[in-house]
Amino acid sequence: MESASKSIAMVPTPMNDVAKQALAIAEANVKASFEHTRKLMEARDIAEVMQLQTEFLRSQFGVATGQFKQMAGDVTSAAKDVTST
Repeated sequence: MESASKSIAMVPTPMNDVAKQALAIAEANVKASFEHTRKLMEARDIAEVMQLQTEFLRSQFGVATGQFKQMAGDVTSAAKDVTST
């Protein structure tokens, strides 16, 4: 993630903000995946695994929907900034 952050610093603004947002989203998704994996490893039986998996997928679908809306708004805003200059 550190290398990606350094690369983003070289991207011209306003796309820099979009790139930072994309990196933050990726980092959040990686953290959620690792936490989910930890929970799966602690599951007592297959029923608990299935319950955890179902909950995770539902949660991630909601998160992904929100992230998509946020990124779409950010990209649209950045595009307007680029075209207005």
